[in-house]
Amino acid sequence: MLSDFGSDLTKWLVEFALQQAIEKTPLLLREIKRRWPSQSSGGRSFQSLRVSRVGLVDREKECRAIREAIKDVPHTHILWFHGPRGVGKTRLLEEASLITKSLPAFLHIRWAGALDLYHVDYHSIPHLQTAIVRALDPRQHFFERFWRAKAQYEHHREAGFREDLNGDRLALDAAFREDYRVFAQNVRPVIAFDTFERINDERDLFQKLAGDEPLSLGKWLLDFCQSAPNSIFLLAGRSRPELSKASERIEFIPVEGFTRVDSSALLGSFL
Repeated sequence: MLSDFGSDLTKWLVEFALQQAIEKTPLLLREIKRRWPSQSSGGRSFQSLRVSRVGLVDREKECRAIREAIKDVPHTHILWFHGPRGVGKTRLLEEASLITKSLPAFLHIRWAGALDLYHVDYHSIPHLQTAIVRALDPRQHFFERFWRAKAQYEHHREAGFREDLNGDRLALDAAFREDYRVFAQNVRPVIAFDTFERINDERDLFQKLAGDEPLSLGKWLLDFCQSAPNSIFLLAGRSRPELSKASERIEFIPVEGFTRVDSSALLGSFL
């Protein structure tokens, strides 16, 4: 009788712990990464240790979509990975970096990393363009037109020449798109944008002060993704149903939480 009670209690505790793992594991891993970003084992970072030992659990469909899109040269693909907070969207973008490294060199892939749109520094078109250029071309071998146009734009903005800003913005955007087009003839850019739900149709402070910015950041970014040649754009964020009608070119891929089996596999990899 007592042994049966102990067995039932043990079973209940295991079930309870497993249920907690299902609900909390993605958030727990993100919190560990935030608090101890430099934890290492044999010189490896915590992130690389987690990737190499555990890998992704039950994300074969998402990884396959990324891999097949990159290999479909020279077509542009826009993949939107959407789901609730803590489900593993950011972790999926980290895995995309490993996927690009695993593909053949003849694809000429240029991984630009993941730009987190949570940061307000990216909430203006010129700032986001600059971040993209720096990520793709850190040594500044390309994008000469863009940098010249950017210098003129910054000069007029700092000098308070509001009447010139609209023309400068248009020139900057034209230079960015043309330089990007030439750049994409030589390599296949793969660019990820995290926390995409933070991008909306509002204009940033400089746009409001100038009063002459024709496009919001959200519309500009979606337009750029759709018009850019030979590129892969990986978007990650919470669901925004209204954007499902924004473009037929966006492939919406839901990222769901762990099942009981997935959680058991993940916890077992740490034991």
